[in-house]
Amino acid sequence: MAFRLEMQEYEAWIKSDDDPQLLNAPFVLQWLQLIDEASVKFGKRFNIAENVEQWFKDAGFEDVRDDRYKVLSPLFIIDICIFIWFIVQTPIGTWPLDPKLKEIGLYQLEQMCDAVESFTLAVLTRILGWGYEECEVLIANVRKDFRNKKNHLYSIRHFVYGRKPASP
Repeated sequence: MAFRLEMQEYEAWIKSDDDPQLLNAPFVLQWLQLIDEASVKFGKRFNIAENVEQWFKDAGFEDVRDDRYKVLSPLFIIDICIFIWFIVQTPIGTWPLDPKLKEIGLYQLEQMCDAVESFTLAVLTRILGWGYEECEVLIANVRKDFRNKKNHLYSIRHFVYGRKPASP
C-alpha cells in the first residue's frame, strides 16, 4: 500500500529582503555562522531545511515537492476537507504593515530573543571553545539586532511532500 508523507521544517537561517547580506544585523549573521559551524562540527546540523527534499527522494519517495513560503496564506486541504490558516513567513519584529503579521512578529521577536541563549551556550562553549562571558556579549548583541526596528528579518518554512510507492 502506498502512503504519503509531509514534513515541515523551519529554516534556521534568518533572512531579510531589503538586507540580504544582513549588513544591518551583523551579530545575527555572526551568530548564524557560528551556530552553523558548531552544529556541523558536532555532526547534527541545525539548518537542514534545504536537504529534506533530497532526503525524501533518497528514501524512495516519488512526486516529491518542497513548497517554501514566506507569506501568510490560506491553505485548503482537500484530503481532510478543512480550511486552515498557517503562517509560512514568520516575521521577527513588528515591522510588517499587516496587523496580524505585526502581532505574530511581536511574539516571534520575543521567542527569538528568549531562544538565542539556549541555541548558543552549549554549542559555542562545548564545541567552539568560547567562554561564557564571550557568549553573553554575543547573545546581547544578537538580541539588539533582533530588536532593531530597521531590520526586517524573517524565517522560511518548508513543506515537503512525497508519496512512497506500494511494495510489489
